[in-house]
Amino acid sequence: MSDPVTYEIVYMNKLLRESLGYEEEKEYVGRKCYEVLQGYNQPCSFCTNPVLEPGKFISWTHKNPVLNKRFMIKDTLMDYLDHRYRVEIAIDVDSEVVCNTSYYYARSESILNDCLQQIFSTTDPEWSLNKVLSYIGKTFFCDRAYIFEFGDRFANNTYEWCASNVSPQKDILQNVPFTSFDWWLDLFQENDIVTIQDLEEIRTKHPTVYAILKPQNISRLIAGPISIEGKVVGFLGVDNPSEDMMTLIGPLLKVLRYFIVALLRRRDLLNHLNTLSFHDPLTGAYNRNAMFEHSKKLQNLNCVGIVYCDITGLKQTNDTLGHSAGDQLIQYCFDVLRNTLDTPWIYRIGGDEFVAIFRDMENDAFLAQVKSLQEYVCQDKHHIAVGYAWSDKPPYDLENLISQADKIMYQNKRDYYAANHRVPGIDRRKPEPNTPAQSDSIFHHFLQTTYHDTELLFQSISQQNSTAYFYFGDLQKDLFYISDNMRDEFGFQSNIVKSQTL
Repeated sequence: MSDPVTYEIVYMNKLLRESLGYEEEKEYVGRKCYEVLQGYNQPCSFCTNPVLEPGKFISWTHKNPVLNKRFMIKDTLMDYLDHRYRVEIAIDVDSEVVCNTSYYYARSESILNDCLQQIFSTTDPEWSLNKVLSYIGKTFFCDRAYIFEFGDRFANNTYEWCASNVSPQKDILQNVPFTSFDWWLDLFQENDIVTIQDLEEIRTKHPTVYAILKPQNISRLIAGPISIEGKVVGFLGVDNPSEDMMTLIGPLLKVLRYFIVALLRRRDLLNHLNTLSFHDPLTGAYNRNAMFEHSKKLQNLNCVGIVYCDITGLKQTNDTLGHSAGDQLIQYCFDVLRNTLDTPWIYRIGGDEFVAIFRDMENDAFLAQVKSLQEYVCQDKHHIAVGYAWSDKPPYDLENLISQADKIMYQNKRDYYAANHRVPGIDRRKPEPNTPAQSDSIFHHFLQTTYHDTELLFQSISQQNSTAYFYFGDLQKDLFYISDNMRDEFGFQSNIVKSQTL
């Protein structure tokens, strides 16, 4: 693979590196392709760069003066991560398998060309992987074509194509121990192909492999390793291909596996970008982007329930204990929601706010979920204010449902503060006897004739300050109300204190 503008080499596979005598990438990366591959000091007169197009292949033959071999060559252009690359595939047409198979050259060229067309016909790696397996399976008259990927200790069948008369095995072949592939792995480490011409021939020599393959009605098999940076990460294989075409499959898999690696890497990159776009990095919950993307599917539901939650005291935790403690509180509260609510659709839509969406859950069952969360919160060491809304009347307005739940949530938070900050014998809603008449100012008139929450106003002012403390009170009664941060940092037992303690 090279840059078509600068002619600088970007990548060579292991076989080419070894053929040219290179051990490390730094020995050839950045050097001119015509210098390394042809031994020239200027671009080749037969270079195909000017006529190449993405998605189209040019096939030609050439005897390489450096390796002194004839190759069938296929060239194309590929766009990857906002950059264009020249991709060249060379097959040794002087090799033994080619010489012994009269129709190999023409047939393999056609098959390889068609496979690559499947790979480059879309930007969706999942679609490309499935199309390639389908093409291989149908072309070689296989029962199955598949890809296995390796984890730390197990292998998983992640992609599969099956003939119409063959039972799928993908769901069964999950978490297969590496010990089941011991023989294969030894060959894979040598970059070799596993070929089983007749399953009965390995019955005694490799009984574990035989025991796995026999129940699947496999009599013939070919598999080739998939490697990334020298590490085997999986394999590409086919079951029961046509006997007449066995000699074609091995060399084809050797070429295709490099493109399979590119597709798997592109898939992983897209999945990572999707995770960043639709998930909260701290908790792993869905984020606001995901919520509005998923909301498009709500209109087809019979009913929708919304639980709106706000973590109480998060800012105070950040200010007094640090943001690390705040992050732990956020994660803790998310775990509470995830373990208590029976829905996978939980979204972190703000610093201390979460929304849980219930799809097609009837009102009684939904309210039972809300009650379960409320009961848990009442007994827990951390408080979460909870609001909720439910509707069975489409079209559903998600913003409106959240707004309804938001009002209930704020009332729940006010009730919590009232219950936890109340001092016995003092009712803040009623003036005490003999209290002097309030001023007849416009401000007092406004307070008397409109809804207001003095405590919430005071708390909102004090919570915005991490270095200042607020208090107000009655000098004659020697009684003061102090802000939460002042209460906590000075060790007071209550928000109500006397002046001697200040």
